This record gives sequence, C-alpha cells and structure tokens, in this order.
Amino acid sequence: MLNENDFYKEIGIRNNLTEQGKFEGYWWLPDNPEDIIPGVAIFDGKYYVIIKLYGEFSNTQYNKDDIIPIILGKSTLDKEIITLINCKVQMPDPFSRQFIGLKYLSLTSIDFVEGYHLNNFETDLINRVNFTFSNLSPWLNTTIKHNAENQENVKIENQNLHKKGDYLFNIKSSLENDLEITFSSHLKSKQNNFITENFYIDSTISLYNKNGKNLVYYKRIIDKFQMLLSFATQSNVYAKNIKIFPADSNIVKDHLLLYEDMGFTYSTRQRGDYKENHDILNLNMFFDFSLIKDNLTSILINWINNSDKFGQAFQLYFAVLFNKNIYLENTFLFYIQAIEGILRQLQGKQVYIDKKKFDDILLNSSNKSSIENLSEKLKNKLNSELPRINEYGLRDRIDLFLEDLSQDFKDRMFYNHTEANDFSKNIVEIRNYLSHMLPKPPSCYSNLEQFKTNTSKIKILLEVLLLKVLGIEYNEIENNVKWQTNSSKL
Repeated sequence: MLNENDFYKEIGIRNNLTEQGKFEGYWWLPDNPEDIIPGVAIFDGKYYVIIKLYGEFSNTQYNKDDIIPIILGKSTLDKEIITLINCKVQMPDPFSRQFIGLKYLSLTSIDFVEGYHLNNFETDLINRVNFTFSNLSPWLNTTIKHNAENQENVKIENQNLHKKGDYLFNIKSSLENDLEITFSSHLKSKQNNFITENFYIDSTISLYNKNGKNLVYYKRIIDKFQMLLSFATQSNVYAKNIKIFPADSNIVKDHLLLYEDMGFTYSTRQRGDYKENHDILNLNMFFDFSLIKDNLTSILINWINNSDKFGQAFQLYFAVLFNKNIYLENTFLFYIQAIEGILRQLQGKQVYIDKKKFDDILLNSSNKSSIENLSEKLKNKLNSELPRINEYGLRDRIDLFLEDLSQDFKDRMFYNHTEANDFSKNIVEIRNYLSHMLPKPPSCYSNLEQFKTNTSKIKILLEVLLLKVLGIEYNEIENNVKWQTNSSKL
C-alpha cells in the first residue's frame, strides 16, 4: 500500500490546480466510478498538466500516446472535484516503474475543468461560457486611467456607480444557431465599502445558448475571438478566466452573471500568464471595439461562421506578428502571399478578355491538335496553366484593390504619383526575385530603405484587407488606420 504520510506530505496545500498548481486525490473514468486510484496532477502554470496515477485502471491497457478522453478527480482533503480532458499517455502500464509497491501511469493534459465533473465533452451540454483576454478591457475602451497629480479616475463613463458589479456597458448580439454574445464591462470593488480608489474594471465576453452546446463548440468560438483580439491588439492574446455554466448545474442561466466565482473554471492551452495584468493597454492596438460595435451582429456572423476560407491569411499575418526576429524577406513574402490569397477570394476570377474569346484564340483546333502530340506531363501542365494566363496577376489585382481606396488614403500611402504608379510593379518584382531566386535583384529590393518602406506599405494593405474580411467597409477602415507618423507620409 502507498504510505499515506508520503502521499499527503504536502497536506497543507489547497487543491486548486489553476492557482496552486497541484491537485491531489482519487481518480476514475466516467464509465467506471467504482474503480478509483490515488494520484496527483501538477500544473506548470501555463500550458501543461502532468498527471501521475499510482496504480492502473481495471481492465485497461494503454500504449504510449494513447488518449484518455476524460479522467475525473476528487480531492481527499476538501472534496473539491476536477475534470481532466484529453489526457495523453506518456508512460504506459507495461513499462511503468515501481513506486512504493505500486505501478503508476504517467499522462499529460492541456485542458481541465475545476469544480465540475464533465462526463463527455462532446455530449454534455453547457448553457453559458464567460471569458476574458489579457487585453480585453483596453480593447473595449474601458481602461481605468489615473491623473498623475491627484490619482482621480478620468476614464469612467459614469462616476455615479455605487454597487459592486455596476455596468459600464452591456451590449448583446444574437447570432444564428441561437447563440447570444454579450460584451460587458462593469465595476468591481476590492472592498465592501465601495470607493473610487478601490474599484477595478472587469470586462467579459459571454456566450449563451438556451438549449446548450458542447464544450467543443464553445472552444471553437473562443479560438475565433482569440484570433480576432490578437489581430486587433497586434499581440499574442490568450483566453483567460474562462467560466462554464453547464445545463445541469442549477446555476441561474438566463442573464449575464456578475459574480464569476459562481461558475466552474475551465482552462485550456495557451492560457497565458495568470498573473498578467490584463488591463495594460497595448500601445500598438490596431482597432478597438468601437470599430465593430455599430455593425456587431453582421460582423460577428461573418467572422465566426464565414472566415475559415481566410484563415491561412491570418496565420501568415500572425507568423510575423508573433515572431520579432523574423527576416525582412520572410516578412515580405508572408504578407504578399496573404494579400494575393485574399484578393483572389474577394475579386474572384478577374480575366483580361472574355473567357470564350480567349479559348477561341489559344485553344483553337490547330493548337489543340498540337497539344495532343506532346508528352502527357507537358500536356497536363499546358492544360492547367493556359487558363490562368487570362486571369489577373498579382500586379493587376493590387492596382484593382487600390482603386477601391480613397485618394486621401493613397496620398498618405505614397510620396508622389510616380511612387504610386510604380508600387505594384515594384512589389511584384521583389516577390518574383525572392520566390524564384532570380540572378539579379531589382533596384527596389537592393535599396534597403525602399524595401523596408514597401514592406511597411503592404503590411497596411494586408491589415485593411483583413478588416474587410471582418465585414467593415473601406471608408470605416481608412478612418481607423494608425499611421506610423503624424505627417502625410509613412
């Protein structure tokens, strides 16, 4: 038997995996609650949970890298409960070492729920999920700012707030599939005696479905918001402080809860630093909530349900955003690949001449007979490449895109008309040189300052296109572009 004193050698530690990093107790599988074994889960504070179970589940045999969907736990001290999700076997039973006379099973996990036993994350229903991000409060434009001289608050919309939990704003949007999304910011007090020096702002996004959805569904929506907030704040944003409200939890579910401790804590990977101050304003924020507030429903529908086809463009953008040491050439190629992909989606198959006329010219009977005499490889290449000759290339697509932007915007983008006229030509020349390893670099690449300037310009154009993907009109986008200088030039 495992020595009880050894097992509880840190008996004074409270079992709270999120805050204390450790959960000791007994563990079992949902379909066999009678088969319990002792063990400990240790959280590294950011990404992974390491689980060691001192024994083995009956009638089970695991191999390395097997996934156990759900393991349920209950602490032996204060009876707290926990759910570990998608536990990956690191050390299977046949190869486990002896530990005080018992075999142990070693696993890792990246998702867990504290305070609730989730029996199946694909079928168990959840009515509401509340969550926040590291940069959510400044993005919602409700950051507390203090006057340096007298420490008086200067950013609060309503100074006549008295109760813990009073709202600064509470904006709801109903989407299809009975999903309701609420953006809220409200005041909380660090003391029962509410005075301005002791309050702070708590900003939350809430997802609600009256019939309930599974955790996989909500996790997908949270991931969408993580990408949106990362783009908006131009930093790597992590989902934090996630609370779930299961359909069978007997917690009030028909309105937004002000007290987060009534929910059950759900933690997922890339959760960031829990001690991070999520009210720190990112000075490089690209846009805030005010840009999408007036058209919230249509933009959220577009972003959550229709943005998958543009996902790769966002990934290319983030590959640069989250890598401060990336080469300038890689930055350029990532940006221009994303731009070309989005333009093909937005502009469709723009062609130089009518498709039928093009086919008549290049694919007439004499040319077709000549093609038939070629090798199969060359014939397939010609058949696939010839139609693309008639489609707009990158240069024409950039010029077509620039025509949609206002003259004032272009005046701020370019020094003069010559630079504007040569812009797409230079961009394509640089792309071709870097992509095809041409022997001689174009002058627009050899001149480092010009290359840097062109790279900064295509970054702005890519951000404009990504905002367009959200469903924001060009005139609104132009008013929100943050130029790098106060002059009329970049």
